[in-house]
Order: sequence, then C-alpha cells, then structure tokens
Amino acid sequence: MSDIKIINYEKLKKLSNRNYGFIVIDDLSSEIDKDIKSIKNFFIKTGDVSDTFKFNEMYIYQDENKKSLVIGLKDDEGLETNFLNAQLTLLLNGIKIYWLSDFLFDLENEKNINDDIKI
Repeated sequence: MSDIKIINYEKLKKLSNRNYGFIVIDDLSSEIDKDIKSIKNFFIKTGDVSDTFKFNEMYIYQDENKKSLVIGLKDDEGLETNFLNAQLTLLLNGIKIYWLSDFLFDLENEKNINDDIKI
C-alpha cells in the first residue's frame, strides 16, 4: 500500500490550505489496507477513476473515538467532480465520507454532520 502518514489535528488543518481537495473517510476498521482497497475499488467501479489510479497522498487522523483516512485529490481523475454522487452512495451504505473542510467543521463543532441528513 502507499505510504500513509499519521497526522495530528494541527497538521490536518494545514492540509486545508493546499491548492487541491481532500476527502475524509471516517470510522475506519482495524484493517486499513483492506478499507483503502475497498474504497479504491468503489471509485473504479463507479467510473470516477481509471483502473490504474493510485491514491498518492494519504494520511491517518486518529482521535480517541475513531480513525479517519484523509486522501489528497492532487492527481484527481474526476473524483472531485463526481464526489457528490459517490458521497451519497457511500452515506446510504453507512460509510461516512466528507470534504476535509466539512470534516474540520464537524471536529471543531463536535457535531456529526450526518445527523443533519434525514431521509
């Protein structure tokens, strides 16, 4: 798997100053490599990325309650433009996925933004 760096809250906030987007997949299992492979396969199956796409920038943010995967979209192949469709599909399947800015807002306000979505 790609090189994954563990980052703290301050480094997480600094990522939001980059000139490209980041997505966050929340509540990872203990099998991070398996989670990453499943997420990549999902994006390939939805046609958001090609079969050869690699997540080239990944971080793990961990607090006392959960572990989250932060993925940079530096070499984005359409993932950013199709993110809303992917996000809705994953949310409906119980997987919490956010833009980094939304995730930071959630952390700063200690509120789960998924609680606002009532279908």
